[in-house]
Amino acid sequence: MRKARGADLAYLAALPSYLAEVRRSVHEADLDAIATVRAATASKHEGRRQRRQLPKGSRIRTVAPGAHPEPTE
Repeated sequence: MRKARGADLAYLAALPSYLAEVRRSVHEADLDAIATVRAATASKHEGRRQRRQLPKGSRIRTVAPGAHPEPTE
C-alpha cells in the first residue's frame, strides 16, 4: 500500500537509514506533486465555472500565450 492510502511505509525499517531517508523524501515529493496537480486542476475548473456564470456580453476574450493580439485603436 502507498502512504497516501494509509500505509506507514513499514518497509523502510528494513532499509539502511540513508536509503530510508531518501525513500521518504521521494514519497513526500510524489505526494506534493499530486497535490499540486490537483490544486491546479481545481483552479482551472473553478475559473471555467465562474466564466460560465457571466452574461454572454461580459465575457473576456483571452489570447493564447505567445500569440500576438491585434492592436485596438
